[in-house]
Amino acid sequence: MTGDLVSCVIPVYNGARFVGETLDSVFAQTHNPIEVIVIDDGSTDETPHVVQRYGSRLKYLRQRNQGAAAARNKGIEAASGAYICMLDSDDIWHPEAVARLLAELEDDSSKSWVVGKSLAIFSEELKEYAAQVANTPLTEIQFYYQLGAVLFRRDVFDRVGVIDEKLVMGEDIDLLLRIEQEFGPAGELDALVLLHRLHRSSLTANLERFARGDLIDVVHRHRKRRQGAGQI
Repeated sequence: MTGDLVSCVIPVYNGARFVGETLDSVFAQTHNPIEVIVIDDGSTDETPHVVQRYGSRLKYLRQRNQGAAAARNKGIEAASGAYICMLDSDDIWHPEAVARLLAELEDDSSKSWVVGKSLAIFSEELKEYAAQVANTPLTEIQFYYQLGAVLFRRDVFDRVGVIDEKLVMGEDIDLLLRIEQEFGPAGELDALVLLHRLHRSSLTANLERFARGDLIDVVHRHRKRRQGAGQI
């Protein structure tokens, strides 16, 4: 583990359509060094070819398809940075995302994690859907938090453990709730760091998440942990 090295873990499954743009946004960061680790979760499309074009600028790890949680865990295990972030393979970082998040953590040594703001952007095929959920222009959708807008100190994972691979969906929310219970609320950075892309596949995944009841299960798990710790 070294100094101010930031490790960026990017899980990807059949993400050839967007992963190149995601990687370009990482390599355009004003902060250096960044260790980029791409975990291919058994893609069957052109993802390997797209990622491998970046050569030695990143670590490319491939596994059989096991889900996003397992891919992220593999990336965290391979990371050597003092700080870790996790970026979805279809999202885009602001050029100063890492610099802004890192400065916020370094300014407050009591904080173990910090979250910046995200802006939803809709792909062309969701134009009609976007119009239904917002009366504002597509470039002015309201800010909200995403895992890709968070920077963690490495020791966070030493204490809370790995991401729960039994959760097919909602594993990111479960992780953040566990971290908040252990370390307290994240430091909040009032600045844009992430463009969170919504497209047909991601929208379907979000709808499935609600249909499966995974989010409800995550909340129940969190409540039980708090009860066990005497917090409620």
